[in-house]
Amino acid sequence: SDVMGDHPYTLEVSSPGVSRPLTLPRHWSRATGRLVRAILHDGGDVTGRVVSADDDSAVLDVDGASRVLAYADVRKAKVQVEFRKTDDTDLDDFEEED
Repeated sequence: SDVMGDHPYTLEVSSPGVSRPLTLPRHWSRATGRLVRAILHDGGDVTGRVVSADDDSAVLDVDGASRVLAYADVRKAKVQVEFRKTDDTDLDDFEEED
């Protein structure tokens, strides 16, 4: 099909919100349950799942341990894209009948 014409083009596909940085407390609240990576002002970085967020900090689950992350310590942060492996329970819906 030549719907796009004869000129080359680039198609980019993304998940909503993934490319937006977490800069405000409401962004962190919205990311509850999501995996995030934060680059800190001291040069370190933290990757964990957002458990909760308030006006000053977020609580992350980092490898099973809770870590309070003050927004003032964060240089930049983004939600991480996750691809999960399909487990056996997901395959039950696709089993063939005898």
